[in-house]
Amino acid sequence: MKLEIFKKDDIPAGLLPGDSPFRFSCLAYYYTREDTSGEGENKEEDTITATAGADRIGGILVFALQTFNGRQNTDGESIKPSVSLLCYSLEDKTFRLIDKISNPSGGITCSNLTLDTTGRYAAIDLFQEGPEIKNYVLVYDIDSGEKVDIGSLLEIQDAFRNSVLWSENGLVFCARVEQQSMNYLYKPEMKKAEAF
Repeated sequence: MKLEIFKKDDIPAGLLPGDSPFRFSCLAYYYTREDTSGEGENKEEDTITATAGADRIGGILVFALQTFNGRQNTDGESIKPSVSLLCYSLEDKTFRLIDKISNPSGGITCSNLTLDTTGRYAAIDLFQEGPEIKNYVLVYDIDSGEKVDIGSLLEIQDAFRNSVLWSENGLVFCARVEQQSMNYLYKPEMKKAEAF
């Protein structure tokens, strides 16, 4: 069974990246399931489909819209790729812009997007093209839109960083310089990264 959640045309025009062509880049899904029948969970079938009147499905889809390189704006300047990070509520069927990420000196590309086990925090891995090639790992509080560049918490600023996974304790990420790498744990509630 195929379930259509939304189409590109369902996204409000004000949240789309203007006239630039774009694609859906990365997507992360967090769902909640509330039993409204009073009979407890159905242990035999653990699916996202709901029996009418028995379950209420909720949760969020966090996704990135990636613009393409090569288009020109009205002034004839080349438009650099950018990333728009959006959240879609499965319960309310509403869209919300979390952030629009761009860099005037080079384009931004999204390479990874993950949600923590509570659905409150998202980590997005970004790569900057152009004269100064670098990468970022940003962690967002989905509710407030507050973001933290976890690289700014490290002593070594020119390290290549990438997220690995979310654990119950926080985001595990890796920082590499030349041939050496070190793993860290970022705790979003404390806005702190520790090596391990």
